[in-house]
This record gives sequence, structure tokens and C-alpha cells, in this order.
Amino acid sequence: MKSLYELGARRVWVLSTLPLGCLPGGRTVAGGPLRICAPFANLFAQTFNGQLSSAVNSIRTTLPNYDIRFIDVYTPLFNLINNPQPEGHFLYHINLTVQIILTLVNY
Repeated sequence: MKSLYELGARRVWVLSTLPLGCLPGGRTVAGGPLRICAPFANLFAQTFNGQLSSAVNSIRTTLPNYDIRFIDVYTPLFNLINNPQPEGHFLYHINLTVQIILTLVNY
């Protein structure tokens, strides 16, 4: 991130990692027969995001005129995956369809 500053960048968005345990690979490997989100992978992702956010805040305070921001994409995606009802049944059916396809592919 400091290299970008040295190259002249003054506006940078740093995105968090995704809920890795909720991605198809994480669900297949560690999600059990129901393919639930893998809690350990998500814990590691949350820990990483916390450290990344701290690093971004530290850089922001040390470099002048550097508009660097940490953008949390983990939380909204995690909420959408685990509680699709507020967003409509369409997303629920997409999630269910992906799970069925992954189950069929693995057998």
C-alpha cells in the first residue's frame, strides 16, 4: 500500500476478504454433509480482516493526503448467505441450487 502511495496514488480502497468458510470450497471441505459455512475458516477470515483494517488505519495516520479506506465486504456477504430471506427467495434458491450441484458433483 505504501508502494502505491510512492507511485502517486492518493485514493485507495482495500477490500476485506470474503467469508471463506461460506464459499463452495469451504462448505464442501469443512461444512459437513449439510454443507454449512465452515466456522474455522470464517474465524481466520475475520482475524485477517481485523489485522488488515488496523494496518490501513495505521497507514492512513502516517501518510499525508492518502485517502486509504478499508471496505468490509465480509459482513454483508456473510449476512446475505446466512439470512437470504430479507433479500427475497430468489437468492435462497440460488444458494440451494449451488449446494445441490456441488453435492451431485462430489458423488
